[in-house]
Amino acid sequence: MWAALGIAIVTLGALGVWALSSGPPTGEAGDFRNLLLVTFDTTRADHVGCYGYSKASTPNLDNMAQRGVTFERCITAAPITLPSHASILTGLYPFHHGARNNGTHFLPEEVPTLAEALSAAGFSTGAVVSALVLDSRYGLDQGFDAYDDNLANAERAPLFMFRETKALDTAQRAIRWLQDRADERWFLWVHFFDPHANYEPPEVYAARCPDSPYDGEIAYADAGLGEVLESLRTLGKLDETLVVMTSDHGEGLGEHGESTHSMFIYDATTRVPLIFMHPSLAQRKRVRGVVSSVDIVPTVLELLDVPAGGSFDGQSVARAMLVPDGRHAPRPAYSEAMSPYYNHGWSDLRGLRDEAGRFIRAPKPELYDLRRDGRELNNLFPKAPELAEPYDARLASLLPTTEADVRGDDIRSMDPEVRASLAALGYVWDSTEDGEDAVAASERLDPKDRVHLWEVAQRANQLVRDERFEEAEAALRATVAEDPGSLLSRTTLASVLMRLEKFDEALELVRETVLLPGARNSNWLRLAELGRKLELGDWREHVLKAKELDPRDPLPWVREGDWEQDDGDADAAIRAYQAALDLDGRCAKAWVGIGNTEHRRGNDDAAERALLKALEADPINVEALYNRGVVAESLGRGTEAAAFYAKALEHEPKHVLVLVNLANLYLKAKQLAQAEALYGKALAQTPDDFNANFNLGVLLLGSRRVEEAVLVLGRACASEPERIEGWRTLMTAARANGDRDLAFKAATRIAGIEPDNLPALMTAAAMGHALDRGDAARAALRRALNLDAARVEQRAQRDAELRAALEDLRAAGGD
Repeated sequence: MWAALGIAIVTLGALGVWALSSGPPTGEAGDFRNLLLVTFDTTRADHVGCYGYSKASTPNLDNMAQRGVTFERCITAAPITLPSHASILTGLYPFHHGARNNGTHFLPEEVPTLAEALSAAGFSTGAVVSALVLDSRYGLDQGFDAYDDNLANAERAPLFMFRETKALDTAQRAIRWLQDRADERWFLWVHFFDPHANYEPPEVYAARCPDSPYDGEIAYADAGLGEVLESLRTLGKLDETLVVMTSDHGEGLGEHGESTHSMFIYDATTRVPLIFMHPSLAQRKRVRGVVSSVDIVPTVLELLDVPAGGSFDGQSVARAMLVPDGRHAPRPAYSEAMSPYYNHGWSDLRGLRDEAGRFIRAPKPELYDLRRDGRELNNLFPKAPELAEPYDARLASLLPTTEADVRGDDIRSMDPEVRASLAALGYVWDSTEDGEDAVAASERLDPKDRVHLWEVAQRANQLVRDERFEEAEAALRATVAEDPGSLLSRTTLASVLMRLEKFDEALELVRETVLLPGARNSNWLRLAELGRKLELGDWREHVLKAKELDPRDPLPWVREGDWEQDDGDADAAIRAYQAALDLDGRCAKAWVGIGNTEHRRGNDDAAERALLKALEADPINVEALYNRGVVAESLGRGTEAAAFYAKALEHEPKHVLVLVNLANLYLKAKQLAQAEALYGKALAQTPDDFNANFNLGVLLLGSRRVEEAVLVLGRACASEPERIEGWRTLMTAARANGDRDLAFKAATRIAGIEPDNLPALMTAAAMGHALDRGDAARAALRRALNLDAARVEQRAQRDAELRAALEDLRAAGGD
């Protein structure tokens, strides 16, 4: 019946490379000296001009298509950045290379890469990436002589988004690498992250694509590509360079209920551009047959005439490009979505896509006739499941018995109590034929039945960005109640609960979250943080678990250093920060920690050196800028300190500590209006901040705005009642304002903290007598006289209320 629909099934072969038996020369003989691989993040094929999209502004990609070969149906291996790029750079599907998800996985060292093959063949190899998700700690740097993941020029990322460098910065870094090449053969991979959400193209590119900021971001990436190609032309190397452009995945843009990507493997998120350009390739050729992103590595090795040194899931399609009538043997392309499982506890998705159809193995399987239903809206499977049998059989033969997965979450090896906890969160087990327990995949939730919850969670993320925490809490509680296994929703809810100081609830939530298969080391660090807040004494165990979960990540060491510093062990803090730097010498947070620690123990020169390192690694690191200001103040360089504080506020205008410190500098300089404005901004963020309230109170008191001073000093004392300087200044302000009762209360509070505080005792005596609180007044005055009778007498000469209290005491026979 499937054949009757005209949909052909092509058997997938085993691992291997198809060799070019004859035809035009390859390698240096064919002038294929170098390789430029360009990947745009998050770029749908149907949003590029040469793929028929009339609203596109992609002149450089369109020109590549005119001068080379365009593959109309390239299918990516995964709709998410790290797994897909791992497939692009290895020629292997994720089930063979093991990097199955962002953030939780990495490419193992034993997996051979394109860069390693070309390096072994004598190529210089370089990479320039534009987002943290492709940081070298995730393993894609293997084989590269230079792996530029330096995001020093990146702007601060919105909450829940990746920090990224912009297209023209990425292009300039790539051009600098190209300019340093001599006559050696080379391979450069350039990654443009711009089309990824948030969609905020520069104004000129937004104007070119007024209907779609997403299209504007693709246009911006295209401009970056154009800069790199123009540089090659100027260097005289363009015609000897094989240029390959593709994308890691597409973008849902609302199709199938998915606004972004990672959940589904429909064409919206898996059909990507693939364009090859070189003078020896057929010009303006378009190949309609399905290819996969895993075909790129064997193809470029074939064209460069470099031995593979291994086998691939992909096949070379070089012959289809070298001669105008060349053809390749299309094979169904495999795609998977593991994010639903690792991030939400739902079922993963596996699928095959050929020229005519797509099959998706899911709790509710799907089958689409793409010739008649290009938008994949009419699922044929429920009415004709037999039509999917050939696809399902081939998918079963393609998948290995044991899949590579560097995360290694194996439910069978879990402690029974852990499994019981997971069962309470919706995970279901069944028994395999050999009697072992395994996750019952058929019982996991189908992502298409739960994607609306992810959309709700993303809207809740925006509420958090807008600091509407109560609304975010309500939305996330509802999501977690309906979908208790969703790791990302749980993680965000825990953050919100902590912001709302609901620490016990957050603790319970995180204790469950760390048991989920997709738990990250950040979840364990959150558990450690809550353990410290609630004084549970178990934080070190949780930090150790975070280190074990991702040994390449310096963050657990940084947090350990922060907490050792807070506990007063400077040496242990420095050791932890240094361990973080051993993993990543550009870890700005570790350098900030060292700087802070050295400042606290009085080594300001060492602190300044460390903070300089932090700012070299990350010029917009607000904590580094703030601490540079603190150290500059400590060294008596107030003007320099103010400049650092002002720079920090450019990047984080609501940073309370920076606002208060800069206001303090203005206060010292008697620039009272500027100081008051900054204190006001700080208090708009944190109304109960002691330092902002206290210093504003000092300013107001000095400006004779006594009534206002009393109000803000009262807030300072209420926020940190153990801070005696607050009560001391409030006592003074209250007396100046004629508020004897408040002055008496403040003086009494001071005396309770410092029983021998003479000014407080004298004020308590004077105010107590004026308020007819004779016993209290006489008791305070007796203590004052016992401490320093001469000072009391001197003060009484100019303080009528104290003098009256002293006379009363003498009349009562107390002197």
